[in-house]
Amino acid sequence: MNNYAVKLVSIVFNDKFGNFVLREAYEDKTFRNTHFVNKFIQSRKTYYEGLFDIELKVNPYYHDTLQDDDILPVFDRVAEYFGTDYTDMFADRKREHVRARWLGMLICNDRGVHPEVIARHIGLDRTTVLHGLKTIRNNIDTYNKDRTEYINVSDHVLVRLHGLYSEDGSGKELS
Repeated sequence: MNNYAVKLVSIVFNDKFGNFVLREAYEDKTFRNTHFVNKFIQSRKTYYEGLFDIELKVNPYYHDTLQDDDILPVFDRVAEYFGTDYTDMFADRKREHVRARWLGMLICNDRGVHPEVIARHIGLDRTTVLHGLKTIRNNIDTYNKDRTEYINVSDHVLVRLHGLYSEDGSGKELS
């Protein structure tokens, strides 16, 4: 299951022989994650009784790409999640601050920001960023606790940066 916001582009319904029957296109259907997309599809599938095959087109990177001006706000949101100040994250080498820095780097890097760009924005050497990315990835691959923490921090950051979406799967943005 994808834990990022997903934008639904279209659903194509086919019969049991694979013949095209119907295509539904969507302009503004956004879901919190793929779980809610699947719930929506099942509701549409029951409406079209007897259709067996569904082709789904989604844009999983809808809220998954960062622009250069989003990098510093990511670190602000990570600091907010950990209950610390942005400047404290880069002021010392305390374990919790280093961990928060690494998670911020990983969130940016996983969304297409090159390590050199991250380093330039946060005022660190690129090799420091590469080391942090390598270390936090190893921790996430090894420890479930770290994986869960990354998912929680990432969700917190993306919700704060791009808005909060309805949990009912309707795709409506909450104000």
